[in-house]
This record gives sequence, C-alpha cells and structure tokens, in this order.
Amino acid sequence: MTQSRRQLKLALGLVLSLGFLTKGSEGFTSTQSSATKTIDMGQDKLVNIYCHPAEEKVISFGLPSADIALARMMAHCPSLIDGKSVLELNSELGLISATACRHARPEHVAVTHWDSEALSMAYATCTRLQRPKNSVSRCRMDWSLPSTWPNQKYDLVLASNVLSDDSCILPLTQVLQYYLAPSSNNDEFRKRALIVDPIDQVHRDAFRYAADKARLDVSVSAFPGMDNFVLLDVFSKDG
Repeated sequence: MTQSRRQLKLALGLVLSLGFLTKGSEGFTSTQSSATKTIDMGQDKLVNIYCHPAEEKVISFGLPSADIALARMMAHCPSLIDGKSVLELNSELGLISATACRHARPEHVAVTHWDSEALSMAYATCTRLQRPKNSVSRCRMDWSLPSTWPNQKYDLVLASNVLSDDSCILPLTQVLQYYLAPSSNNDEFRKRALIVDPIDQVHRDAFRYAADKARLDVSVSAFPGMDNFVLLDVFSKDG
C-alpha cells in the first residue's frame, strides 16, 4: 500500500471514530441578496458560506449532501490537504474549498464553476468569510474546453457528485488525466483526486471504464459512517 493510500485509510478511520457525520447545529442570517449560513462540521468545527435564500432549506435537508460529506472529511483530516495546492471541480457554494481554507493549511485553493454567479459566491465564501492565510483563486471552467482550464499545477483535485450526467464522463476524465499527470517519480507526493459519489450512481462504471482507458487508477471504498455515499480515490497509472 502506498503512503498516500495508507494516509487516506487512516484518515477514514479517524473520521469514523470521531462520529463526525452526526448532524450539527446550523443557522443563517438572511440579507436581501444572499444568506450567510453556518454549518457545524462536528467537534465545534464551523464553516460559513454564502447562499441564495432559496437554497437555505436545501442545505438543511436531513441527510448530508456529498458536498457536506467531503467537506467534513477535510475538516477532520487536514493532513490530506496541508501544504498542497488544491483544485475543486464544480465548486457550487464553495463549501469544500471553504472548509479547506478554514480548517487546514493548503498552499493554494482554486474554486471553479461554469456559472459566473455561483463562482463569485463560492470565491466570496472562501475569501471574505474564512479570511484564509493561503491564496485563493477562481476560474470559470468548462470541462469540455481546455482553454478554460486553470493553467496551474495542483497536488489534489476535489469533487462531489460529478458523475450524474453521462455527457460529463469523458470531459471529467480528460480533466483528471491532465491534472494528475505525474511531475516526479516520488510516490509520496503523487497527485490524486478524491471524489464523493452517491452509492446508487448509475454512471460510475462508465467513468471507471473511461478512466482506465486514460490510464487512471480508480479505487472505490465505502464512505465512513454513511451508507449512501462512496469515496473514489484516483491516481495516474503513470505515476
């Protein structure tokens, strides 16, 4: 087992032992154009996000979403992202990146989305509400247009629920192939992607097939404490 996979296995055991998936207290303060919502990641780890007032009930819905599941993993296992340059795909409200900024020490965090309004809100969540010590960038990214991809190297790619549309499988695979391409032979620093996916996702096999053809290694494991999600750990086979 490589050090990266061993580290992830230990991290999964840690979050399970912490019971961090227990629903925490949440609250928000509404404004005319947006709401500020505080999400408790467990163990008194709080993250503030901007959202549209209409999305408040969605965020508070009973079972945690894939975004919240991955964000809570980042909050309780900061060693996964400490010192790394992180790219979040399809950032939506920016919860995952905001958690990285608030509760870990990444070198850099990049939020991306195809919609400019969503992207601006995610960026504001990271920079205004978390006031991170690390640098944060934003990019309006279309997976189908390489010209829109951030021209930067990343150590870690994060994403959640990105396999729901079969038309996205090939572009997503190409994005991962590009950013996970090895820059050295030091296995300790192999680039990786962590993706949280609903367990009943019908396009996961298609993604794994496309990833294998692109020389990407995809391992799937149960998400700790949550039967309705799985964790995909992705590496380049050329690493």
